[in-house]
Amino acid sequence: MATEILRRIRERAYQLWEQEGRPEGRDLDHWLRAEREHAMDFEFKQLMRAYRTGVISETTVEQVMTELEKRALSNTKMPTPPHE
Repeated sequence: MATEILRRIRERAYQLWEQEGRPEGRDLDHWLRAEREHAMDFEFKQLMRAYRTGVISETTVEQVMTELEKRALSNTKMPTPPHE
């Protein structure tokens, strides 16, 4: 399980690196962003599982989704300019 999670994070970090034009020295930024995305995906899956099994209501799902969206937006930052 942990190996699979690390593989997914590594692949996503690589995709992010390629999308940004393969910049040097940004590997940690890409890794951390991939980790955040994975964590949000996991939280979403847990949320839907709780809703489907009747543990939480639709209203609670909407509230949590709003909070997840806020958190995602606050984690989005402008790319760091290259070092000179």
